[in-house]
Amino acid sequence: MVHNKLANAIGQDIDEDDPTLERPSDDEIRRTTEETRQALEKIVAGKIKQALPKQQIAKREEAQFIRYTPAQQGEGHNSGASNRIIRMVEMPQDPLDPPKFRAKRIPKGALSRGACEA
Repeated sequence: MVHNKLANAIGQDIDEDDPTLERPSDDEIRRTTEETRQALEKIVAGKIKQALPKQQIAKREEAQFIRYTPAQQGEGHNSGASNRIIRMVEMPQDPLDPPKFRAKRIPKGALSRGACEA
């Protein structure tokens, strides 16, 4: 507590019958606790929402199975298998991978002679 005047530093008599000094009732304690809990939940929900990625990750499609018959048949090729079943699954994209395609820069066109001589 900061006392900026001498009169504020001197003790004061306290009236024990003062209604502002009474303890709060159980209902007031419950109500205040509930309001505080709701306010904290609102703050935490906002923080969680900020931490989530902006774009929801698309749900991956189910695997597709493809039957493959190799052109070269025989014991010496494909371990003797007459056909194979391939499972095709979409791979998730890694957000830290560098971009696969770069934008190509087009060189600027030559200036007209009139602009250069000015």
